[in-house]
Amino acid sequence: MRKIRAFAAAALTGASLACLVPAGPAGAQTAEKRAPLSPPVKIVVGTIGSASDIGFFIAQERGYFKAEGLEVKIELLGSATKMMPALATNDLQVASGGLNAGLINAIARDIPLRIVADKGTLVPGSGYQTFLVRKELAGKVRDYGDLKGLSIASSGGAITTDSVVINKALQRGGLTIKDVKIVDLRFPDMVTALAKGAVDMALIIEPFATRAIDQDVAVRWKNADEIAPNLQLAAVFYGPKFMSDQPEAAKRFMLAYVRAIRDYNDEFLKGGNKEAIIAILTKNTPIKDAGIYRRIVPPAINPNAELNIESIKESLDAWVGRGVVERVDIGKLVDTQYLRYAWEQLGKK
Repeated sequence: MRKIRAFAAAALTGASLACLVPAGPAGAQTAEKRAPLSPPVKIVVGTIGSASDIGFFIAQERGYFKAEGLEVKIELLGSATKMMPALATNDLQVASGGLNAGLINAIARDIPLRIVADKGTLVPGSGYQTFLVRKELAGKVRDYGDLKGLSIASSGGAITTDSVVINKALQRGGLTIKDVKIVDLRFPDMVTALAKGAVDMALIIEPFATRAIDQDVAVRWKNADEIAPNLQLAAVFYGPKFMSDQPEAAKRFMLAYVRAIRDYNDEFLKGGNKEAIIAILTKNTPIKDAGIYRRIVPPAINPNAELNIESIKESLDAWVGRGVVERVDIGKLVDTQYLRYAWEQLGKK
């Protein structure tokens, strides 16, 4: 395989996908009752090293993947857009990151990638994605109309859910995308660009937002959950050969992931064992300062890892309207069978 480089304890309502599964733990199997896959199945997961990747890290550190017979390798890569080719060629079996037009265009070309689980939704109050403005401009950029003429760093530019947030912000100020300059940057590089004055603003996620604020190079302007409430921001993606050649491993991976996401909700969001989760984050992400993770606005990840289907449709409509993707039926974008399997085993919260 070639080397690859490149608050929401509450469940979502209305817009969430609807599936009938047991509502509680009754009848749920335990890991001890399920024999692990033998021989173990090797899986490579691409992540961007953000706080919302916590589900993968918990499942790895606490042996949830291993209990299912999975040998998981987690690689810190670039944006989700850059992971799509590796997912299509089976260099990655699982990828994560923001929803993006690259995924949709691949599916339009009959490459059956799929969105399979939640990795971060902008539930009101969970502004883990935020606009930062460099400190020198903090007093000048007050309202949405003040965005005119500014350069804004965004991960993926016009082809990710960042573009949905940016366009909604511009519309509030009576502006269009032609009134600003969008600069495509990786999240860690946004901090440097703000410090050097290379960009005026950045639409950035945690923990990188808190790092920039700590370095006194930028201040928080508006949180994305205020602008695009309940937006399905990030997700887990499966590659085609993984689903077709290792269907049992794909189900088991999701089971381990949902277990981990429930740990995150119980221990970090509800405060049951926050320091343990912080230790996992500092071990597995580029930011090693535990204090940053104590101060971040944490990502909202549904405790069932349930997707907001209506939000995905809204993003698709926005990209189709701008001509960056072809129209694709939602049934070809999203596959919920793996989530349903996990809920059958664990019950649904």
